[in-house]
Amino acid sequence: MHEQPIHVPQEWHDHDLLTFEQFCTLIHIPPRTVRDWRRRSTGPR
Repeated sequence: MHEQPIHVPQEWHDHDLLTFEQFCTLIHIPPRTVRDWRRRSTGPR
């Protein structure tokens, strides 16, 4: 799997929290995949 840089919008700040939906949009991964990562304890922290 080839990793690509993620574009972070300027209006997002390092101290803000992301919603689950925002995170999925940011990393371009479907929510179902991210939930599966959590279930299997894999993927990004």
